[in-house]
Amino acid sequence: MSLKQQKNGKWLLDFWPAGRGGPHVRKVFRTKREAEHFEVQEKAKAQSAGSYVKPKRDTRKLSDLAQEWYDEHGYLLTSGKKRLVELNAVIRSLNDPLAVAFTSNDFKQYMRERLETRRTEGFKPENDINHKLAYAKAMFNVLIKSGSWGLANPLENVSKLTMQERELTFLTIKQMNQLLSELGTARNTDVLAVAKICLSVGARWGEAESLTRKDIHHGKVHFNKTKNGRNRSIPISDDLEREIVTDRPAHGRLFGPCKDALNNGLERAGIELPRGQKSHVLRHTFASHFMMAGGNLLTLNKILGHQTIQMTMRYAHLAPEHLTEAKSLNPLVVSRKRIAA
Repeated sequence: MSLKQQKNGKWLLDFWPAGRGGPHVRKVFRTKREAEHFEVQEKAKAQSAGSYVKPKRDTRKLSDLAQEWYDEHGYLLTSGKKRLVELNAVIRSLNDPLAVAFTSNDFKQYMRERLETRRTEGFKPENDINHKLAYAKAMFNVLIKSGSWGLANPLENVSKLTMQERELTFLTIKQMNQLLSELGTARNTDVLAVAKICLSVGARWGEAESLTRKDIHHGKVHFNKTKNGRNRSIPISDDLEREIVTDRPAHGRLFGPCKDALNNGLERAGIELPRGQKSHVLRHTFASHFMMAGGNLLTLNKILGHQTIQMTMRYAHLAPEHLTEAKSLNPLVVSRKRIAA
């Protein structure tokens, strides 16, 4: 057996699994561990079988793996089709290489190019790139678990980009009232009610906009088929419930599309927001004022439907008691107390 590392960092395995009289196998691997594992497997096959059959070359491309991922697992996900589209967009950028030839360096190069291009265009693409990395990693992990991919995950050791925590913009009470006033005069008769739902329960705009009549009952608004798949039910006031259902369809969706009407209302109210925060500003406004009013972080986590408490922690600094110990336990105060004592 001959196992040599090549100039490109890969490992060439050259051996005869069934001995010199049998088939000759030459195969390149990304890592030494993969090569050694393959050699052990093929020698075991040769010893247990009456005759050894040389393994066929894997000619699948990354796009083939993406489709296999979708057929095996992706179709079960609410966002499965959307994720497949994003995976294929990345794969096209990579020129759809043979899966067995795909390496972590290929994806790192994609990350660098994407980062530079989007920054030049004025975007902050770190979060988007991290999502695509997570999708690609998950694709390989699913195929490994099902046995459709026999090698290691080539992205196993690729790290996410470090992101500077983005400040979440929220409306002041004055701005909120200005916006509601503008929305109340809008031609779209649904936009005001949808905005009030978001401000009352911290809903995403799309969640509130797509509510149906059966989602409003017993003094609560019930969100199903949410972004992360978690259903949640949140109490609302009697006045808001009446406003939502009065003069609206008794069956099916309560509201028509009204996101454009929200954006127009923000513009008329003179409210400028960072890129990408227009549709979420009402959700951030609810969460921010909830914490400033003394709300509980764990309760907020359940209301917003976050998968992890870390996501909700972004609002922790707004709590009245947040880090108040700094005022009483800093060395200047402590030293004065000791002198006084």
